[in-house]
Amino acid sequence: MEKCVKYLKPALLVTLVSLTTGCTSVKNWLTDTPNVKNTKQSTDTLVVPESLNTPVKSTEFHLVKGSKQANKSETVTSPSSVLEILQGSWVNTDDDNPYKIMLEKPTQVENFEQFINNGIEGLINSREYKLISNGDNYRVEVTKKTEVGFWFWKREVETERFVFEINYKVLPHGRSGEAFITPIELEKLSDTYAPKFSNEYRTQQLSIEMLNQLSLELDYQYRVVIQKQQVLTDVSLVMGTNPAGDHVITSQRDILFVFKKLEDIFEDLGFDIEEEDKKLFLYTLNYDKDDKSFFGSLFGSEYRNLLSLEAGEYEAVLVTTIDGVYIQFTNEEGQPLSQSQVLEIYNLIIKIIKEEEVEL
Repeated sequence: MEKCVKYLKPALLVTLVSLTTGCTSVKNWLTDTPNVKNTKQSTDTLVVPESLNTPVKSTEFHLVKGSKQANKSETVTSPSSVLEILQGSWVNTDDDNPYKIMLEKPTQVENFEQFINNGIEGLINSREYKLISNGDNYRVEVTKKTEVGFWFWKREVETERFVFEINYKVLPHGRSGEAFITPIELEKLSDTYAPKFSNEYRTQQLSIEMLNQLSLELDYQYRVVIQKQQVLTDVSLVMGTNPAGDHVITSQRDILFVFKKLEDIFEDLGFDIEEEDKKLFLYTLNYDKDDKSFFGSLFGSEYRNLLSLEAGEYEAVLVTTIDGVYIQFTNEEGQPLSQSQVLEIYNLIIKIIKEEEVEL
């Protein structure tokens, strides 16, 4: 028992000390006395003078002297720019005409003036514009349309009529020139559906649009020239003679390839293919220049029956040699055709190849 009391005395002492400290802390929590050490000095309250009134905010932005107010528009569009589409074309920033583009003749083009003319006529025809006159320049009328309504009630409404001139000039040396648009008249045909722009701004838009369309057409014409020249480089046919001295057409292509291509070409020339021997590479043909059959006239080529050959049977045989493939022609007596006859066939074949872009 004494041992228990001996150990309890220190424990009771520790407990009393803890309770005393806790009461002191709780007392501080329950009182409103501030902790002086943690209190900072607060600033005085801001006093607004009685004479100061709340300033009135302006709802307008006043422009500086000399500035102008922008025109109101219901439609927002990106700015129009002259596009340098054709190879070698450029815009002269020192020129006062905003609807002009400078042109340089591509190396593959022979007649630059004719090339530009083809571009202008191609623009008018492809887009179905109305050509008013084409003296020193081309005066053109464009009617702008828009679709309104929906489903069965959809219809086209004419909104604007724009008249302008396409002008161009080629320098005497023929290697460069210029093209530009001259606006003549802009008429609004529908107040409801026409773009909501001022006449001046809309004229500018349409003028640049027409100039860019011309640039696109010139670029297309240039690509046509390139393609035609590419076809020419792909043509391996030339006139020649075989070891016997007969006049033939020669090709550097594979004999089977040439044989297959000639089938359609012979039909375009007006030959009727009576027999086709793929082992001997032989065509038995029949030709009648005066054949005016309905189906031949309706579906035939424009080169049909242009050869001056006499009516009768002919043979075209292909032979492989060290110089290439010979295409030899004989009449129904087995006699080789003359140089003029073979040359006539050759020239028409070349025209067909160029027009239809046949690789031969």
